[in-house]
Amino acid sequence: MTRSRWSSRQSSTQPRPLRRLLAVAMLAIATLALSACAPAPDLAWQPPVRAAVTSFDEAAGDVAGAEAGATPLDHYRIRDSAPAVDARWTEVPGQAELNSRIRSLVVDTVGAFATRLGTVYEPEAAAAGAGLGSRGCEAGSSGVPAAEVLAQGGATDGEAMVITCEIVVASGSEFGERVRVVEGTAGAAPAITRDESFVFFADTATAQQAGGVDVITADAALAIWNELVLAARRELGALWDTQVAAPSDINAAVLAQGFADVTPTPDGGLRIGIPAGLLTPEMDVSGGANAVPPVSPDGETTLVVGEPISHRFPSIHIGAEAASPMLTDLGRELVAASATPQPLVAGQRPLAGDRQVDCTLFPCVALTFDDGPAPITETLLGQLREHDATATFFLVGPNVQRHPEIARQIDDDGHQLGNHSWTHPQFTTLDDKKIEEEVKKTNDAIAAATGERPSVFRPPYGDLDARVLTKLGMPAILWDIDTLDWEGPPHETLVDRGANEAEAGSIILMHDIHDSTVDAVPEILTGLHDRGFVLVTIDQIFGGAPAAGNSYTSAR
Repeated sequence: MTRSRWSSRQSSTQPRPLRRLLAVAMLAIATLALSACAPAPDLAWQPPVRAAVTSFDEAAGDVAGAEAGATPLDHYRIRDSAPAVDARWTEVPGQAELNSRIRSLVVDTVGAFATRLGTVYEPEAAAAGAGLGSRGCEAGSSGVPAAEVLAQGGATDGEAMVITCEIVVASGSEFGERVRVVEGTAGAAPAITRDESFVFFADTATAQQAGGVDVITADAALAIWNELVLAARRELGALWDTQVAAPSDINAAVLAQGFADVTPTPDGGLRIGIPAGLLTPEMDVSGGANAVPPVSPDGETTLVVGEPISHRFPSIHIGAEAASPMLTDLGRELVAASATPQPLVAGQRPLAGDRQVDCTLFPCVALTFDDGPAPITETLLGQLREHDATATFFLVGPNVQRHPEIARQIDDDGHQLGNHSWTHPQFTTLDDKKIEEEVKKTNDAIAAATGERPSVFRPPYGDLDARVLTKLGMPAILWDIDTLDWEGPPHETLVDRGANEAEAGSIILMHDIHDSTVDAVPEILTGLHDRGFVLVTIDQIFGGAPAAGNSYTSAR
């Protein structure tokens, strides 16, 4: 008898409830077997971190060979109120081309800023307590937030510019300096409009010059770009990596210019400043353009999708292993020098009175001393050496004869020698022959003691007229700041007159025959430096020897 399909299907199939029970049992057995051989979950698991980009922070460690006092460098700083500018930089003695490159950047940048604001930079002395005795490059200044850098310039409102610098290598014959330019609107809520760095390298033995773009190879830019994007995403809290797309046209144009702010770090790696034009849509870890901007695990770093990377991550530090294949021959030399501290090979630093000083750039002041030399003058010379300062000494003939060795020391220390007559008379009361005799006799005594004939004269008591000027045959140097130290004022009064009354171009009158004067000099020097002054000789403040037949009270 033929079976129906129905009866045949029922006889060959298990009931449905039974099949479900069997499936559940088999699944449970499989799950139990798998769990028996699986490791316990790691509750402290974190996403893997790639090793190439070490961090967004500066590498720890001191700059090689740049310990305080180890290298004879020249440190500078200028400040002006209109335009609101504060600029500091460092130069290396004997490196004319390097120094010209660095100073030209500062001068041109300040000049362009002033022009844009419709004003002109002029050297200006700050008020007492300005703190401008701190000059030259500062360690760690590259990593200071731009708003803090702008505040350091002293401006409280309006547009302002601050130029700061950091020595990035100073070892053997390798020297490098990063100069950073920050512009913006100062105030309680500063707005930064520019934050740009320039790197200068020089081999002090060969005078070969280079920049940051010369440290890494041309094809390193794409590798840095890839690591930068991925590291920034992780910094912002992304739990996954992404395939970094080829740079956009805008980013490609920036990358084609190279990474100009590249410097070695003491651990053998590189610090790379991020160009301002790089944008990063790849960093979108927020879930969409309208979502809340991502916040890093430390709760501090946010990044709006599409804004420049440098707004949040101004630089990255690449470790030694990852940096090695990126380096040019120059880069390898700089990294080796940075990792191996040695004294910097630099030229002989001229004495303060022998240096070329641009008093159209710096606020200059000439400290002058009359009536010496005297035994106390030797103490004064030591004070000037300690403060890296110079002065002009107007000497009286008989004192030169009594203390020729002190007169020689004044000259050997690089200070300027001046004539202050033989008998300290009032010159307007003398006849022509006596005037000539007073001047010649003193000049001869100074030349006999030092080998140098003075080129400037100071009339005793400032007593002068047209006839005397004609007969002197030398320029007459007067003063605009009289400390009246010969009256024996209180110490605080003398310091205040010497340090706080001068303006750019001032000539200060003192006497190195009074103990009280010499006692006040260290505080006066400190005060003048604090206000931003560069102390110079009479010839330096006038940019050369002043013309004979004229009298001068200041260089203004």
